[in-house]
Amino acid sequence: MRPAAVAPLAVLAALLAACGTDSSSDTSGTETAAAYDAERVAPPADQRRPYSETEPERLTTEVELDGGGVMALWIDPDGFRKVWAQHSDPDDPDAWTEPVLLFEAGDGCLEVEADAAGGTVAATLDCYETDAFVQQAPDESQAAVTTDLDTWDVEFFLELYTEPVVSADGSSVDWKDSSVAWTADGGFTD
Repeated sequence: MRPAAVAPLAVLAALLAACGTDSSSDTSGTETAAAYDAERVAPPADQRRPYSETEPERLTTEVELDGGGVMALWIDPDGFRKVWAQHSDPDDPDAWTEPVLLFEAGDGCLEVEADAAGGTVAATLDCYETDAFVQQAPDESQAAVTTDLDTWDVEFFLELYTEPVVSADGSSVDWKDSSVAWTADGGFTD
């Protein structure tokens, strides 16, 4: 075999390896965000994308946890590409965990929605691989679920932009007006 024939095969193998899917988010990374602060997250007009005529619709959302704490999810206003999660301590509302990076979009995210019940938190991340402020429907949407507030199951669904609804006991999640669902026993289905 000639050496020139090896290069295309190596490139193909690397591309195939990069296309593998892993539905669980690695929350052990070293990247961190500033602690959640709803006032800090709202971007001033001069921090919007240069080509944008509009701002993201919902940069932050908070849901109350069964134990009395709060889970906050937000889109980082520095480029609108990263979605973070952080929760408070039910016994001390001023004590918060370190922020966890849930997802980093190719071009940006415009909205994050969440629901919580029975120890489960679910979220929809309306994100875009390309042209975040031009396209109508998100092309890099993510559905995210956690049952322990630390480990997130994050899954890609094309054009998912509906809010999640967690069952009262936390055993299942449905995304309104879509076929996307999650169960504690089986994970995501579409």
